[in-house]
Amino acid sequence: MIAARLGLSPEADATVVMLTLPDMLVNILLAGGFSAALVPALSRAAPAERLELLQRSILYVTSGAVVLGIGLLVFRNTLLDLLAPSLDTSALTNFHVGFALSILVLPLSFALGPSAAYLQVERRNALPPLSVVVFNGVLLVYFATLPTGLTHPGLMDFTLFGAAMMVAVLLRLGTLAVGMSAAFRKTALQARFPPGFGRQFLQGVAAQSLVAATPIIFRSLQSTSGPGNLAAFSFAERLFHLPVALLISPIMLIFLPILSRLSQGSNGTFRARILLASDAAFAATLSAAGVLALFAVPISEVVFGYGRMQIEETTQIASSFRIFLAGLPAFAIFQVMSAALNAQMRTLRVLQATILALATSVLVFLTLDQAGLPAYVSASWGFASFHIAAAAISVLFAMETYELPKLARQLGRTFLRCMAVLIPTVLILNVLSLPESLLTDLFLILCITVLMTVANFRVFLSLRSVRIDEGETSQ
Repeated sequence: MIAARLGLSPEADATVVMLTLPDMLVNILLAGGFSAALVPALSRAAPAERLELLQRSILYVTSGAVVLGIGLLVFRNTLLDLLAPSLDTSALTNFHVGFALSILVLPLSFALGPSAAYLQVERRNALPPLSVVVFNGVLLVYFATLPTGLTHPGLMDFTLFGAAMMVAVLLRLGTLAVGMSAAFRKTALQARFPPGFGRQFLQGVAAQSLVAATPIIFRSLQSTSGPGNLAAFSFAERLFHLPVALLISPIMLIFLPILSRLSQGSNGTFRARILLASDAAFAATLSAAGVLALFAVPISEVVFGYGRMQIEETTQIASSFRIFLAGLPAFAIFQVMSAALNAQMRTLRVLQATILALATSVLVFLTLDQAGLPAYVSASWGFASFHIAAAAISVLFAMETYELPKLARQLGRTFLRCMAVLIPTVLILNVLSLPESLLTDLFLILCITVLMTVANFRVFLSLRSVRIDEGETSQ
């Protein structure tokens, strides 16, 4: 909707900056601590103690958000220079007011993290994704109901957009509160965070900060090549996060609490669950990456190819999206290995893997940039190479030496099964030269997805052995 209304324009860049700022700060400053320390701590705590830990977490993070928000309001011009170096805000209507409103959303956005962590441990996994749907729905309604005149450059009122963001975050938090209302009627037991919690939280925050900063770094590098490039990178990244949200997030919602509980008990069961989660996540994401890469251009045209978007702009988004997909299976493996390391309280290893991966990805970008490739190609490969390097390094940290051949054979078999579907499919499509149409593309996507599912059916079927309450008896 943003792409259709605003195209790749300064208004689009400004909208992306405002829209992504709260989530970006949560990802950089807190999200890693939630997955590295808070979810494991809540998983191991008694139900009444969880409520006390939740209340403390919300109090701490919202207080910090207020202090941070005041600082960002004071230095908002410096912040804008860092996030969007080429953005000229002088022609944007009420942008600074709207940008201030997006900063005022921070306390509400920060409260989302502990709430989602609590619901994850309580096995109410449907509410966090539903809250995201509610949030996006409010913004879709806002853009859909804009007067026609606001689609022209310089006429979008960013004060209204900032107000819409505030309403959307309130409704998102309200959706999560529905699942916690019964818990708050119970009496909380006095509880303390486990020893080492602060250290694990900070190490998790540092690791996730680098993960969250990676697309921002490459987005900013791409934006130096001209207006609209920041938005183009962000639109491609949004497409990338669709399979992440649909495939990787559900797997991690289930396995992170389980791994946290099993890490205190049988090492054999814990290791078996790491291998199972790795194989399932790899099979799902490799299948999705293959299908989406084949149809990246029509997907980009369907999602973005209307309104002010031009064909060359959707083609650039599709090219970046296709490169991003090269890192999707690696992203899945990195998430599983990070969860395993966090469950074992080895959060420093996750941080080390992230630092090494970021250094590798920057080196890849500089090499490609020096070779004279377009900025969007260099930035896209920099982003993808980060996930590939992070996956490889985290596997070495998380797995025992004797387990590496088993993991390699497991993932290798999955890779060969996927290639056995993809390679003949590509050859057949090149020979047939089918007419381009939306219905044809949808039919082919459906057929290839079914074939991929059948090829990896045994892997997906093995998930039946996982119990959602697994490990609770060992606490």
